[in-house]
Amino acid sequence: QTDQEYVQSGRIRECEQLIPQYMQKYPDSAVPHNLLGIVLEMKGKHVEAMKHFRAATALDAGFLPASYNMEQYSSLRESVR
Repeated sequence: QTDQEYVQSGRIRECEQLIPQYMQKYPDSAVPHNLLGIVLEMKGKHVEAMKHFRAATALDAGFLPASYNMEQYSSLRESVR
C-alpha cells in the first residue's frame, strides 16, 4: 500500500512511519508534506499540520491538494471559533 492509501484507510500509524522515509527519498516532493499535514490534522495537531501544508506549497506552488487542504483546514478552524 502507498502512504496515501494508508491515510485514506485511516491507518495513521503506518502512514506516520512511511512518510519520513518518503520525505528523505524525495526531498523536493510536496506530496509527503501534504500527507503528513493530513495525518497531523486527523490527530488534532493543527499548527503542525499547517506547517507541512505550507512546506508542500513552498516546494511546489502548483500542487493544488496542499493549497486546498490549507484553505479547508483553516476554514474549519475559523468556523469552530
